[in-house]
Amino acid sequence: ALICATHQNLTGLVEQGAFREDLFYRIATGVVQLPPLRERTDRAELVCRMVASELPGCDPRQVIASDVWPLLLNHPWPGNLRQMRAVIRYACAVMEGSRIQRSDLPADFVAQQGASTQAAPANVTPIRRPVTLATPVDERADVLDVLNACRWNMSAAARALGICRPSLYRVLRRLGIPPLKDQLAQGVYQPA
Repeated sequence: ALICATHQNLTGLVEQGAFREDLFYRIATGVVQLPPLRERTDRAELVCRMVASELPGCDPRQVIASDVWPLLLNHPWPGNLRQMRAVIRYACAVMEGSRIQRSDLPADFVAQQGASTQAAPANVTPIRRPVTLATPVDERADVLDVLNACRWNMSAAARALGICRPSLYRVLRRLGIPPLKDQLAQGVYQPA
């Protein structure tokens, strides 16, 4: 089976003589017209599926911060699904903490948002999620609870938090939590 994809109007190119007619009839046995991503109404579900594939076992609707949803849903996505997947994959790889924040999005994507501040399309319904007001103190306590529960096994703690190990180390630096070896050297660590 041969599957071809194009954004060109092949029928028009055949009429102009710019595309071989016999080749067109060989490949055009079942033509499917796919709308561009900016015209699709299921963008929220697509984002959720992509996040779930990058961060298995998480609730995608809780992983994405409330100020990030409008950026993802209102973007025109000129690169279609490939661009969306690249943005989601990048954000999941570099996110600090348990939620994708605006700072976790690629810089060029955020810059495009500033350049094209357009209103939300009428056919896209934003996802309603409960608002959580986590303070840095709460986040620090939560991370310490997870670390203690995992006996400071960084791989296990990262999995429990739904992030990768490098992101966990960035979170520890941001929250001012010293590595276990430093705590042991100073005699500060008290096992739970």
